[in-house]
Amino acid sequence: MSLHDGQRRASHTTNPVVFEFAIVTAVFGGLYLWQEALRGSILSLFDLSFGGVLADGLVYTGLFLGGLAAFAVPYARYRGIRIGLSLPTRTDARVLGLAAVGPVALAALTKLVGVLTGVSYSSLTMTAVAADAPLTPVLAIAGLGILLGTPALVIVCQVLVQGSFEQAVGSTTAVVLTPLVAGFALLSETGGLGPVPDLGKLIGVVLFTLLLAGSVAGAQRIGSGRRRILAATPVALFVAVVVLSGIAEIESVAGGLFVLLHFAVLGIAAYGYERSDSLLVPAVTYTSLLLANSLIVYFFEAGMQSW
Repeated sequence: MSLHDGQRRASHTTNPVVFEFAIVTAVFGGLYLWQEALRGSILSLFDLSFGGVLADGLVYTGLFLGGLAAFAVPYARYRGIRIGLSLPTRTDARVLGLAAVGPVALAALTKLVGVLTGVSYSSLTMTAVAADAPLTPVLAIAGLGILLGTPALVIVCQVLVQGSFEQAVGSTTAVVLTPLVAGFALLSETGGLGPVPDLGKLIGVVLFTLLLAGSVAGAQRIGSGRRRILAATPVALFVAVVVLSGIAEIESVAGGLFVLLHFAVLGIAAYGYERSDSLLVPAVTYTSLLLANSLIVYFFEAGMQSW
């Protein structure tokens, strides 16, 4: 894929993987600032309130996605990143089927384990539905979440993250890196995936990128031998601390499956996009997950709130 001369010069002086991690980190930082600008400045500046959750949500969704697309499209063109706007072909039927069924099956498994171990699914998603709530408004709220979440996750995870990593490591390795990086950054502490990292996660991504850059620079200066392994120690320790702290925060088997569910969904989306070259496949993946989460809480746990 074509890169501009400035990027070629940067890749000659910087390790390509470090360069792409820095780019992805900057993207996450920009997303965080855009979200905060919408929440704290733009909406309040114009006192945008339309008298209802759905109306306000639609306004926010339009502004957020508009700003995201306004950045993502020229960014992708500038860096030569593919944007798979074609429809899946017949040969992609299995991948599309996995995208549609996989998240539902994994969510159902998590719910089943929760039933067997006494953990409610609503406590994992941190959502609740009243016992007598009609289906229509529940579907409307779920639809609003899908309207924002699906295109935002597709643009962030596939175009910006996966597309950036493909520049340095190729499409196959990018399929592995994307769910790991996006899963760490975007899996919220309030239950589920979001297109924007929390501040703590953003700081973690920045710290990892700095440690990675320092380790690679140290390894290049040291040369070969055991000292190169020593240069990678800070990165290895950081990853170990993140993994161990994440495991320590998991309070149940169902909670662990819930975390794995989202990493798996990100993996399915990345794999499906790489195989089909169509953004429709990851869009189906994320829609399937978001819809499954909402319907499980509504049909099986209405009136339950245990967090």
